[in-house]
Amino acid sequence: MFYTSLQFLFNRYNIPPVLYLTNYMQNLIKLFSILQLTKEQPLTGYLLAGLKLNEVPTLAEHHYTCALMGYLLGEKIKKAIEQ
Repeated sequence: MFYTSLQFLFNRYNIPPVLYLTNYMQNLIKLFSILQLTKEQPLTGYLLAGLKLNEVPTLAEHHYTCALMGYLLGEKIKKAIEQ
């Protein structure tokens, strides 16, 4: 599927594959840079509540926990619907 969507872009907009992949890699680098920032950003609500910086979870930890909980809840709901 990914390959066919790339072929569609190449054919539709006359984009050379090398140029598209270069832009794709640059966007990946930007994404990883943003993810690195979230790894260093503390959740400020806890700081305002008086917790110390080393006791406060980071934004990345929060995102990971929320994504994992959402996935697990979705799986439970899917199993409940199938029964």
